[in-house]
Amino acid sequence: MVTRLVQARIDGEPLSQEDILTVCMTLMLAGLDTTRSALGFIFTHLARHEEDRRRIIAEPELAPAAVEEFLRMYPLVIQAGREVQEPQDFHGLPLEKGDVVWLGIASANRDPRKFPDPDRFILGREGVNQNLAFGAGPHRCLGMHLARLELAVVLREWHARIPDYRIRPGVPLTERGGQLTMPTLPLEWEV
Repeated sequence: MVTRLVQARIDGEPLSQEDILTVCMTLMLAGLDTTRSALGFIFTHLARHEEDRRRIIAEPELAPAAVEEFLRMYPLVIQAGREVQEPQDFHGLPLEKGDVVWLGIASANRDPRKFPDPDRFILGREGVNQNLAFGAGPHRCLGMHLARLELAVVLREWHARIPDYRIRPGVPLTERGGQLTMPTLPLEWEV
């Protein structure tokens, strides 16, 4: 991708070094932030659901499908704001131009009309990649493809080295932030 950026031309002119660095930093940070946040929820789930962990260990090629199901179940972006463009009435609620409407997009990932048995982790779920974990439309996460790849690599590589782990007993787990994240996840395993 960097080679393509270096070779890219806009109106016959190459991209500036500053623009190339900005694109690279944006992609790197977007993928890193999402990956870090998602891993807390993924490892919490796998520490608490041994049958799911055993399946991923036995079939590491399922890592990309597992990532999609984890993103569906534990989306990091839970809402998105949109500005009303023209006055209108939405089911009896008057909306004026300039109002901001907050959409609970994370709830769409648990819609039983789209995802049967939505509260259950199901590897190989049909249509799972149609989740809204990374937003939608022009507001879709720029680093989503990198994040998906990073998460699949972590699932395969971690479990090849540390297949058995648990959450340290008695430690409270917390979530915080506009993008959900777990500040700490104290995992334990035998050495």
